[in-house]
Amino acid sequence: MAGDAMYAAKRRAKGKPWKSGFCGVNLPMASHERCEGGYEQLIEPKGWRPCSCTFVDPETGKPCPCNQSSAAPDISPGASDEIPEGEVPAAGVEPGSSDVEQPRPPVTVEKPCVLDDLDELEYHRDVVPERLGRSLSHSGAKTLLTKSPEHFRWERDHPVYKDVFDFGSAAHKYVLGEGPAITVHEYDAEKVKSPKSTSAWKSQQAEVRKAGGILLLPDEHAQVLAMAAKLREHPIAGKLFVPGNGKAEVSLFWQDELTGCFLRCRIDWLRTTGRPIVVDYKTSITADPDAFGRRAADYAYYMQDPWYLAGVQALGLADDPAFVFVVPEKDPPYAVSVIELDDESRRIGRESMRRAIDLYTECQSTDTWPSYTAGVASASLPRWFINQHDERYVS
Repeated sequence: MAGDAMYAAKRRAKGKPWKSGFCGVNLPMASHERCEGGYEQLIEPKGWRPCSCTFVDPETGKPCPCNQSSAAPDISPGASDEIPEGEVPAAGVEPGSSDVEQPRPPVTVEKPCVLDDLDELEYHRDVVPERLGRSLSHSGAKTLLTKSPEHFRWERDHPVYKDVFDFGSAAHKYVLGEGPAITVHEYDAEKVKSPKSTSAWKSQQAEVRKAGGILLLPDEHAQVLAMAAKLREHPIAGKLFVPGNGKAEVSLFWQDELTGCFLRCRIDWLRTTGRPIVVDYKTSITADPDAFGRRAADYAYYMQDPWYLAGVQALGLADDPAFVFVVPEKDPPYAVSVIELDDESRRIGRESMRRAIDLYTECQSTDTWPSYTAGVASASLPRWFINQHDERYVS
């Protein structure tokens, strides 16, 4: 114990945090080797969790320093757990720790509504209960039409989180001003050539994601910052995202008039000053409008415009809203385009939206989710291949 006290005193004299064998804020789990109780690492004040460690400084007799964080409640011996008569603690908050942000209970949507603060993961989980038929999003409609109902059901029941989502979410945060906390993974670039394959990256990523955050490499972080800075220079895009001109990450839930089916969308940015404009921020390898038209066909962006506008109008947010895509490139010089689909594209989008809703309603009501075909299908070679063959080999 004397050795521990001497070591602790030297660390404090140098202004350094506790090392392995002691616990402390931002130290790894291994630092609890001599401690009792659990510990969750502090990523940022919002993600703070109380440390239940009972380690006491052998020299001063004070509790573990992670319990002395300014972000932490007073959980030292003697802290009052009493609740004044007539007062009820907030849901999920332990007595004596009212300033600790606890996870909220799951959200359930049972009627059309607008939610400004719905967590992104909860939105994608689908907060409309099964007994109401759950809800259909634009991305789900795309899967129904471009793949099959069987694919839709599988993806809905087996959601997959990909690292590429982290980059997009980080880019959104620096433009929209809202989003998960971002942590930068520091490493020695001279020694580590593939940082995302290391145990250090995987361990930190798991901890950051557990706290609801995003982990980026230094070059990725610099990249999203540069993209956001370039967007603010654009004469139109920069004005769309001015703070105070709108709301970010707005979740809409409404019902289709013909079927009663619940639909949903999550608007990146809803400009509320002047004519309401729904803005979708979509990072891309190219901001060329012609190339974007091809991508719109491949990824069913043509259906996103009428889908989101239908929600805005159904919930009475605007009578005549507009929809634009803000498309920044991921690589220097980080060119930005503001793109609006033409009338014919929107017509196809509305027709596709109707087909998707009707198909979903039928599958949901019968609990039948067919694949491509149940029988033997006929396949043909593409016309260009047939023409090429005939030109070469047929006289």
